[in-house]
Amino acid sequence: MSVICCFSSEPHLQALKAILRFYPQTEFVKTEGLFGYPQVIAARWDASDDLIVIEGDKEINSSVIPSFSACSELWCTYAYETLPAPYTKRVTYGLGCAKFSAELQRIVHSGEFICEDVPWQPCRHCGGRGCWNQLDVRMARAFEAHGVSNPHVHGQIIHHHKYDPMWWREWKKDWDYLMDVDARMREIAGRK
Repeated sequence: MSVICCFSSEPHLQALKAILRFYPQTEFVKTEGLFGYPQVIAARWDASDDLIVIEGDKEINSSVIPSFSACSELWCTYAYETLPAPYTKRVTYGLGCAKFSAELQRIVHSGEFICEDVPWQPCRHCGGRGCWNQLDVRMARAFEAHGVSNPHVHGQIIHHHKYDPMWWREWKKDWDYLMDVDARMREIAGRK
């Protein structure tokens, strides 16, 4: 089992303490620029072992690593809440705390999600060239194409992301996408 903690600036202190307490063998990886996160995932997507990804602002608990290790499901996650109130959404298929089995890595080639963005909304950050934004959605769509529609959700963890007071001004551009991505995914899947 390979466990990585991905972060763009610095891991949140509570998240760092929890990772060091519950799985000190974790590899800490700084993801730089628009394409650093997808590159980190692609470099480790080799089907040699289960890959566990924990983002630097997610605080795991004592059951995360043991439950992932003991589980035979292809794709597992811990849910977490994202976005500031009143826009909070519970995420179950995000990359915040996820396990991708070696078997899933054999079934799904990384080129299926390290790619151009999904067709329903090109990314405003990279023009649809496949940056960190929507990576979780591209992965979910690739898995779904191979019959793996939903992750096995083990529980919930704490998300420590602090949203800037001006958050809504910039990110409201993505609001429709963030709130109805599941419906859009089902709609596109129904067209196939």
